[in-house]
Amino acid sequence: MPISIIYARSINNTIGDQGQVPWNLPAEYSNFLSIVKGNAVIMGRLTYEDHLDEIPNCLSIVVSQQNNYPVANNVHVYKDLAEAISFASQKYTNIFVIGGVNLITEALEQAHQVYETIVDARIEGDTCLPPIDYSKWDTKLIKKFTRDSKHKYAFKIYHHQRIIS
Repeated sequence: MPISIIYARSINNTIGDQGQVPWNLPAEYSNFLSIVKGNAVIMGRLTYEDHLDEIPNCLSIVVSQQNNYPVANNVHVYKDLAEAISFASQKYTNIFVIGGVNLITEALEQAHQVYETIVDARIEGDTCLPPIDYSKWDTKLIKKFTRDSKHKYAFKIYHHQRIIS
């Protein structure tokens, strides 16, 4: 089952601070929703707790080790990534891992594509991705946004496609 990953990070690899995304970029979030729409999304507990609801127009799955972890209606909980993928693959051909760090790094081994937003700022936070080497992937810049009245930071969105040899 091919897996996709989608995430946003600052130039210093920050993806979160105190359980929340440390920026407000409406166009980036809109792009995220358009890419994952109609697909399955898998997220860790802390990623889920950033919004406490299902991702609109998606099968939303939370990975948590906590027994009886409470979630909103239409959100499913599984103990690990493999169980979540197995459940999602019963009805969906496109599965996105959207965070956190552990799920992204675990899913990277089997991912066939990654959508990566790089926020053009050094943002401090308590959750950072390790550097990921995309030198053996086919990388394309798909969108570029400048700062404006709704976006404190400029950002770029890249699509990395695994090169199969």
